Amino acid sequence: MSTKRTTDSAQSAIECLKKRFDALHTRRIQIQTQLDTEQKRLAELKLAAQSQFGTDDVGRLTEMLQELERANAEKVQAFQSSLDLIEHSLLQVEADTLVSNSDRSLNKP
Repeated sequence: MSTKRTTDSAQSAIECLKKRFDALHTRRIQIQTQLDTEQKRLAELKLAAQSQFGTDDVGRLTEMLQELERANAEKVQAFQSSLDLIEHSLLQVEADTLVSNSDRSLNKP
């Protein structure tokens, strides 16, 4: 009877291990499929980067992005300065107009 229990126990352990193996095998297939998909996507993105920016090197693309951000910041600053100058000029015109209108009111007979 002890031999029967040992055989049943071994059989049960083998069944558990087989289920575990099947689950791991399924997971491996899923991960491999996902990896293949991501590798294909990476290749597509590299082609797009090469076409659009002339390189697919991440370091070079990072440098290009930083340069574009710097140039953009300079343009924003220049635009802000222009708007500040326009606003200042408009305020000056407004002030001059008020002074001119007051002078005319005072000089009326």
